[in-house]
Amino acid sequence: GRVLIWDTESWAANTEETIAAMVAGCASFGYDRIVGTYGGGTLNQLEARIPTENGDSVRVTVPHAWPINAAIAASQAFLGERPFRELLFRNGLPWGMVFDGLPGAGGTPNPEDGTVVVVGELARVFPGALEKFPFRTVRCLAEVAHETELRDRLAALPADAPTEQRAELRQAIDDGEPFAGATLTLPDADGAFRLFGTYGNRIPAENGNLVLPLTKQGWYLRTDGSPGSFARLLEALRRARIEGLEPLATVCRDMTDPVPAGPTLNLELTNILNRPLSGTLTLTLGNLRIEAPTSLTLAPHQTRTVPIRIVGGQPSPDNTYPLALVFDAGPDGKAVHHEDMHVNRISRRTVTVDGDLADWQGTLPQPIRLTAQTGATLEEVAWFPYRKLPASLSSGFATAYMAHDDAFFYFAARIADETPDDGTVRFDNRDDNAYYYPPVSIEFDQGASLMATEAVADTADPADTGLLQHPTDEGKRVNGQWQYEMPSTAFGIDVSIPGGQPCQVAFFIPPWHSHGMTFEVYDRKTGRRLGRETADGARNYHGLYLKCNAEGDLRFRVSGPAWRRVSVAGIFLDPPVMDDRGRPVKTGKVLPIDYDTSGNWRGTYGRQGFHVIGTDPRLPDGVTVTVPRVVARKEHVWPEGVRRYSYRRHPELPSGTNTDNVQIAFNAIPAGDPDSICGPWESLAFPPGTRPGYTNYDCTDYEYALNRVAPEYGGSPAGALAMDAGTEIFRLRAPGLPRKHFYPRQPRHPLEGAVRDGRLASRRDGNTRIVECAIPWSEIPHVKALRDAAKPVKFTCRVNDQAGKGCMELARGRSVAKRGYAFHVDWEEHWTNEVEFGWE
Repeated sequence: GRVLIWDTESWAANTEETIAAMVAGCASFGYDRIVGTYGGGTLNQLEARIPTENGDSVRVTVPHAWPINAAIAASQAFLGERPFRELLFRNGLPWGMVFDGLPGAGGTPNPEDGTVVVVGELARVFPGALEKFPFRTVRCLAEVAHETELRDRLAALPADAPTEQRAELRQAIDDGEPFAGATLTLPDADGAFRLFGTYGNRIPAENGNLVLPLTKQGWYLRTDGSPGSFARLLEALRRARIEGLEPLATVCRDMTDPVPAGPTLNLELTNILNRPLSGTLTLTLGNLRIEAPTSLTLAPHQTRTVPIRIVGGQPSPDNTYPLALVFDAGPDGKAVHHEDMHVNRISRRTVTVDGDLADWQGTLPQPIRLTAQTGATLEEVAWFPYRKLPASLSSGFATAYMAHDDAFFYFAARIADETPDDGTVRFDNRDDNAYYYPPVSIEFDQGASLMATEAVADTADPADTGLLQHPTDEGKRVNGQWQYEMPSTAFGIDVSIPGGQPCQVAFFIPPWHSHGMTFEVYDRKTGRRLGRETADGARNYHGLYLKCNAEGDLRFRVSGPAWRRVSVAGIFLDPPVMDDRGRPVKTGKVLPIDYDTSGNWRGTYGRQGFHVIGTDPRLPDGVTVTVPRVVARKEHVWPEGVRRYSYRRHPELPSGTNTDNVQIAFNAIPAGDPDSICGPWESLAFPPGTRPGYTNYDCTDYEYALNRVAPEYGGSPAGALAMDAGTEIFRLRAPGLPRKHFYPRQPRHPLEGAVRDGRLASRRDGNTRIVECAIPWSEIPHVKALRDAAKPVKFTCRVNDQAGKGCMELARGRSVAKRGYAFHVDWEEHWTNEVEFGWE
C-alpha cells in the first residue's frame, strides 16, 4: 500500500499568523500527519512562589499557554480531519486549498462543511522554500516597482562609483521582498460567505465584500451551511478580484543553436490571474537583434509559448545574453523579468582527457557564478579555456564545457578555487569498517572532576557591545573566550589571591553563552563549595558579569549543557564589596549579576587588574590565574568477534560534501517511461488535486561524482596532475539504482561504484582547478538515444568546494528550474535538472 507521509518535526510555523498556511500547505503536499509547530512555543511550565497562611511560601509550577495555541485551535476547528480536495487555482495564484467537509449522516462528507484556506505566499511559511514552488518568479507589484527603481539607480551610477555601492544595489535587486498591497476580494453573499483570521475570529465584510490581504498569513473561508453555499463560495472565489500581483509567471528556455544559425528562444508565459490579460511586450536580449511580438493576449490561467527569433548580432564571448522583459498590462499591472540566457550546444569533437583544456578552444562556455560578476575579464577567461584564471577570481566562479563524439560524452570545468584539497578516499574499495569506533574505546568520567578548557578567538566587530573592549587599543574589541573542550561539559579557572588582600572577581559571560550555565565557587584546599549561581540566559542580550569576593586559593567551575558551550571572555579584579558593617562580603558568595554593563567594562571593572582573553593579562603582584585540566578516562576493549558499530562523526561521501569535486547529472528519461527513475513513486510528486512541479520531484536519471583520490588512498598530491589511477568517476544515480547516500556499510547495489571505462583528469594551477572527464556511451544509453535522434537532453553540473563556498550549480537561479532534488546529498541546496542542451 501507499507509504504514509509524516511531517515529524519541521517546526515551520512558530508564529500564529502562519499556522493556517502551514497546516493547509502540508495537507496539500500529501502529508498524512502534520506537526509543524514547536511544542515549547505553545506551552511552558513557569515556576512561581505562592505565599501561605503561616507566612512561608511554596514553589509551584504554573502552565503558561502562548497565543499560538489559539491559532492551533482555529486550525483544528476549521481543518482538523477534513480531507484536502484540490488547489483552487492549479495554474495561477494565490494558493487556495479546498478541504471537503467532515462525514455527516451515512458517513459521506457534508457538502456544506468545507473550508478554503487562501494564502498569498505559501513559500514564505516554510524555511528555505522561496524557490521551491511553481510561479516562483511572480512578485507583488510593489516589489516590481521597487526593483525598477533600483535598476535605474544602478544604471545611473558613474563609471568610477565605489564597488561596494554597486554590490549593495545588486544585492538589493536580488533580495526578494514579501508580498505587500496584494488582495483578493469577493462578495460575502449577504453573509453566506464568512471569513476568519488566524485566531478563528470572524472578519467582517467591507461594503458587502470580503477582502483578503495576500501575504504569508492563511485565511479561512467557510459558509453559513445553507444548501449549496459551499459550491457557490468556490465559484465566487474563482471569479474573485485579484490585485497587486505581477500578472505573468515567466519561464525562459535557452537557445540550443548558435547565434549565426538564427536560433529561437522560447518564453513560457503564464497568466496567473483568473481573468483575461492583454498588454504590450518589450524585449531585449543583450546586443542581439530579435523578432518578437509587441502585444500579447492570454486567457485566464493560460500558459503560452512565445518564440523569440534571433535575426542578427554577434555571439558573446562568455555565451551570456542578458534578457530584459517588460509586459505592461495597464490596469492589471506590469510584469518585469531579467535573466541571463545562453546558447546551450554540446560541441562535436574528440577530446584528449589529460588536464589540458587547449583542445576545448571554441567550445561554448557555460558560466557558473555565485554572484553577478560581469566584465571583460570574465568574457576573456570564458572564451579561452586553456588560460589560467586571474588572481582576482579566487572563488565563486567556474566555467563548464561539454562535447561528444561517437565514443564518449566529454565534460570539463575550470574552477576558481583558492583552497587546495588533496582529494578523498577511493569509494570503490573504501574500508567501511574504518568509519566506526576503533577496537579500543575511551570512556570519560563526566562527573564534577572532568574539566577541559580551550581558548577560541574570532574577528571582532568594533560596534558589537557584546564583545569586550580592548584593554589598550581605543575603539577596538576582543572576541576571545575560554570554553569547555569536548568531551567535558565544564571547565575551571583557578584564582589565587594573597591572604589579607580580598578583592572582587568578576567574570564576563558573552551574549547567548549562559543558557543552562551553572557557576560554582570552591575552596581548593578543602574542596568545600562556597557559592553557586545559575545565570538567566534569557536576559543575556549584551553579556553579563558573575561576581563574588575572593581571597585565598579558589576554583571557579563553569558548566553547561553539551548542546551549548558556555564560555568566559574576561576576568576583572576590583576592590571587595563591603557589607552593612563595613566588612568584605563573605568569600565565594555570588553577588547580584550585572546584566547592563555589556562589553563596555573600562571605567567599571578591572581597577586592580584584568585578563581579557586573547590579550596579555595585567594582574596584581601575587595574583595568579590558571586553567586546570582534569580528565579521568577508562579504556574499553571491543569484544572479540563482535562487529563494531556507531559512526564516527563525518564519514566521507562520494557526492563530495566535504571535498573538492564536481558532480554531473542527466535528465534523459521522460516521466511515465518504464525506465523512469521515479518508477511507481512518480505520483507522489504530484499529489491528487495539485499540479506538476507543486512538490519535489525526481529529475535526474544519471549522476556521477568526479573525485580526486587523496595520496594516502593511492592518488596524487594537490599540486600534481591526477589521472585515472589517481581519480575516480563514481556512479551515484542510474536507472534501477535506488536513491541512497552511500554511507559506510549501507548495503551495496550492483549498479553503484566506479565507472571502469571512463577517463578523468584533475589538476591545479595556482587558484585554478581543472577537471576533465569522458563518460562512455555504454554508461548513459538514454542520453545516447537522444543524441542519435537529435533531441535535446537536460543536463546540469555542480561544483563542490571543501571550503563550503555555496551552491555552484549550472541550473541555479534559472527560471526553468526550481530548488529540488537534482543531486546528492539531499540536504544541500540543489536546483532541478531542467536546462536543455542541443547537439552539434
